[in-house]
Amino acid sequence: MLMAMQLYGLYNENIIDVIIEGVHACTPLISIPIPGRVYCGLDDIHGLRHLVSKYNLRAAITHFKHDALLLSCSAVPGRLDVYENADDVPSSTLLHVAELDIGIRDIDRLKLFGLDTIGRLKSLSSAHLQAQYGSRGRRLFHFLHEGSDQALPMYVPPPSVVTMEHFDDAVDEPAQFIEALEQCLHRAIIELAQRHAWRVDVALVDRAGNTIHSRHRILRSGSNRKDQLVVHMHALIRKLTTKAVVCWGVRLRLASLRVPDSEQMSMFSTDTTFEDIITYMLPRYSHIIKRVTILNPWSVIPEEYAKISPWSNTSTYGDVDSGAPFR
Repeated sequence: MLMAMQLYGLYNENIIDVIIEGVHACTPLISIPIPGRVYCGLDDIHGLRHLVSKYNLRAAITHFKHDALLLSCSAVPGRLDVYENADDVPSSTLLHVAELDIGIRDIDRLKLFGLDTIGRLKSLSSAHLQAQYGSRGRRLFHFLHEGSDQALPMYVPPPSVVTMEHFDDAVDEPAQFIEALEQCLHRAIIELAQRHAWRVDVALVDRAGNTIHSRHRILRSGSNRKDQLVVHMHALIRKLTTKAVVCWGVRLRLASLRVPDSEQMSMFSTDTTFEDIITYMLPRYSHIIKRVTILNPWSVIPEEYAKISPWSNTSTYGDVDSGAPFR
């Protein structure tokens, strides 16, 4: 048996990373076919149940992946139950399986024929579904009659940067914790290179390196700058030292590492235009900037040749140079 969870659309990418880490602490067998969908083993069922309850997740346990997925889509958030199959799940649950491309009109058509549950829908053959829905019907048939091979791969956690400082003796002074963590942060930033961290974990450890207390923070935007990360690190260590704590070391972990999206830059510099200069000057000098409008370029009388008026944000540039000589 296996468990399925649906996270897509409920959490941002960084919180999903935290949930996946929690699942990995319960079982090494994890499959993530698309972002937000998780299949996993049942090595620590109590830990998984606690995780589902803590994050109010939709999850279900059954024999096959497609049944587990459909059951998790219709499950009560925060509960983890075991099912024999998904035959009693409403056929409208297929709307939540994006790769099937099933729309509300398709569901209405199924209901007209009395196919309002997955169990009844399974009674149709591939030819029946293909005749009604074409290639989508063929995909639906293969999804509902998925083979018995439900092997899950060993999960490989995403990269993270972990640094640690040990003390010669037990320490209970927050100032020493902060000093040690700043040394950890200095080494961690070097290891980050061009990657940005979206999560900061701080832990106090015992003599064997096991965690005594830990705190983590998910950042609103990734960073690899010391002045930004140190603020979050100090906030976390203050929360850890609200009570008297004795430890033999500190550990800093920068996780959810991602390379920032590249930006297209121009290879050639552009010359500053007259319009650019006016745009920069208007906010400050709009009351003294004047606009010259050519009235009659061939006139010898100044009043008939041009007009000088105040410049305004809504004005047009006018004919400032007609190419005719001033006589």
